[in-house]
Amino acid sequence: MSLSSLNQDAFFEVVKCGSFSKAAKKLHISQPALSQRVLNLEESLGVTLLVREPRQVRVTPFGERLLRYCQIKETLEAEVLGEIEPSTGTSLCGRLVIASYSSIMRSVIIPALSPLLRQNPRLECQFIVCLIPELDEILRRSEADLVISDHRLPLKGVVAEWIGRESHVAVEDKKLKPLAEVFLDVASSDNATQLFFQNQSRSPRYRRVFMGDIYGILDGVEQGLGRAVVSRHLIRERPRLKLLGEYKPRSFDVFLHYYGQSFYTRSHIEVTKALIKRARRRLGK
Repeated sequence: MSLSSLNQDAFFEVVKCGSFSKAAKKLHISQPALSQRVLNLEESLGVTLLVREPRQVRVTPFGERLLRYCQIKETLEAEVLGEIEPSTGTSLCGRLVIASYSSIMRSVIIPALSPLLRQNPRLECQFIVCLIPELDEILRRSEADLVISDHRLPLKGVVAEWIGRESHVAVEDKKLKPLAEVFLDVASSDNATQLFFQNQSRSPRYRRVFMGDIYGILDGVEQGLGRAVVSRHLIRERPRLKLLGEYKPRSFDVFLHYYGQSFYTRSHIEVTKALIKRARRRLGK
């Protein structure tokens, strides 16, 4: 038995988009046609791959196994096509999607991979910045090949590589008096400040103001809009910021995640090696 590529692509796109309507638009086909392709795939395999719920599409255990296959196939195809094109030499080819949270993406992940990307111009890495609670779903739906999080993701079949320790510290501007009782966070789902003060002998009274990302937080602190809990490595080049010495740092491990499989492309292997080696150095400084 062989599987239809059209039907596989339909299934893969529905999982990545999270809905039949969005996937149909991306594939430029009608939603009934897309649904029929997925149904044909399920009938040919004799299993249910997707559970259609009112607000989401849930992948069954059988669907998760096929999802891993589709992901490997897509990555391998991109690498093979790149390698057989003329003038590529022995350089790496293909495309990988990397997702992480804002406080280490620009400062750790991209700098860790930039030497490898400069040496291999045919290797494409797409970077996605997400809130930490979103990262496990990003990996589960195969929206990213590699996910870096501030904790080990509880997903079956996922490899977690330790890449270093990050420390959170409390800071304020050296010159401007911050707004009273304000601590700046990324968004309402950001629990960095809460976790930080759970680690202290005492917690101040504070209210949260949301700045969208970590660099909005740093800029806001420098403008006197409040104090903040931020990663220690981010304040090395921010001379206006000072540590609040009455609070002890909160340290935690950072992990690189990807699904375990029997075969990895050269691009996946080299990108993973570079991340583990260079990100660890940057976090460890």
